[in-house]
Amino acid sequence: MKALLPSTALIAALINPATAATLAGDTIDAYVGGVYGQPRLTGFGLDAPFVVKDGRSDTKQYSNAFTLDVDGNGFQINFLLYSVLKDGFTINLTDLDFSAPSPVILSDLTVSTNVTGLNYEFTEDSVKILLGNVFIDNGMYFKASFSTSPVPEPSNSILMTLGLAWLAYAKTHRSRPTDE
Repeated sequence: MKALLPSTALIAALINPATAATLAGDTIDAYVGGVYGQPRLTGFGLDAPFVVKDGRSDTKQYSNAFTLDVDGNGFQINFLLYSVLKDGFTINLTDLDFSAPSPVILSDLTVSTNVTGLNYEFTEDSVKILLGNVFIDNGMYFKASFSTSPVPEPSNSILMTLGLAWLAYAKTHRSRPTDE
């Protein structure tokens, strides 16, 4: 009789299950801003934060300009009309707090787009798409996948140095008895 032995991969998954960082279930803010320095353009859509759901059920539309679909591991903007954006505006995604077993931050974006001249920038918890002097048309898109990395923790040597500095400070500034 042959014994059934679980595979090494199965054992590893049971001992240390890997959970990918995701935005699914996270409340994020997405908005348009930037024309002549305006922080947020309201009344056209994307007026309030929303909860991210995988799939198309949380797709948001901004006026007749574009749709935004954010999923747990990325987002896509589909442009809907012809326009030349001379003054430019920005599409902003903020409060990107990824759910994971330990804290993570946004460390990179993998981008695919057919819009020429479009630029983007990101921080550990936000993405900004810069649309200035850009031609857009129906069928154009910007798609990005998130890459995350663990939040850097202070190393033991830094903590030890800070502790020793505090001890040296405390020793030189300890209270002295007063003469009376």
